[in-house]
Amino acid sequence: MGRRLLFGGALALAALTLAPAALASSSAGNPVIHLAYDNHHQLLTPHPFPDYVTLAPGGQLEIVADDGVAPPSGSQLQCSHFAPSFGGDGTILVAIENTDGSGHPFLDELIPGLSGGLFSSGGNSWDYVLSFNDLGTYTCDLDVAATTDTVFHVAVLPDGSGAMTYAGAWDPSIVYPQGSVVTTGGVLSGLSWWMEASTGGTTQQPSGGLGDWYQISAPSSGAAGPQGPPGPKGDTGDAGPAGAAGPAGPKGDTGDAGSVGPAGPAGPAGPPGPAGAGPISGSILTLPAGQPAPAGYALLGTSLIAYLDPGNHAKTMTVKYWQKQ
Repeated sequence: MGRRLLFGGALALAALTLAPAALASSSAGNPVIHLAYDNHHQLLTPHPFPDYVTLAPGGQLEIVADDGVAPPSGSQLQCSHFAPSFGGDGTILVAIENTDGSGHPFLDELIPGLSGGLFSSGGNSWDYVLSFNDLGTYTCDLDVAATTDTVFHVAVLPDGSGAMTYAGAWDPSIVYPQGSVVTTGGVLSGLSWWMEASTGGTTQQPSGGLGDWYQISAPSSGAAGPQGPPGPKGDTGDAGPAGAAGPAGPKGDTGDAGSVGPAGPAGPAGPPGPAGAGPISGSILTLPAGQPAPAGYALLGTSLIAYLDPGNHAKTMTVKYWQKQ
């Protein structure tokens, strides 16, 4: 039967103090989901929840359930899974009240993944207020008379994150919270996509004349709207990779061979050129020691040089260094 806190002593006083405050806070921008069941405990609104109910840390979800007849086994609330974003066990504080006056309000904690659940104390009308603190996603379900199991998901996101959640095709029976994305139209005729902008949510049908819904995409078919002003020039993109080499072109035609002209006659001999400047003043000339120097050179000194002859034998030679005057 789960961990249920009944009234008694100091614990009862705490429940009386906290439960009304928790219930009252549901009117301060937190979503309220209404569930109605027939005399066979079957849900009258087949899709009462969006795909995800989004809340900030400490946010509350209120579920008001009205059954056609008082079920003998009451209702059971469970949370089967919690996927944390930054740790925590996903403990949910739950305040339950039988609004038909058949029971007493009480508080309990619901820890995801644990067996059992929370039960009402009879009657056929209940008010659940669930407080979520840990960031992450929750999977919960409400079971009425062990007959109808309604599964819902809650996403707790950081404050001011403005979550955008796809909630399927628009349904007039659903109160869509802020950030819900719905579609209108059909697959063949074209879909329009809308996002709920009001913090209070809405049940209104999306259309261009209502401020609650912002159209984020129109059908691809149909008449185009007026062209908007051009946007600012974007940054230059990176150069793409070099393309592959193209195929070789066809071989060209062979050109005609040109004819060779006759050789021309030899020209006359030109005049002799001027004499070269020769070695410049100060240049040094090396000669074997026994060879006289040419005119215009003065002796600088004598040296012995070592070298290898063509037969790779070591040889020496006495040379004299002469300098141009």
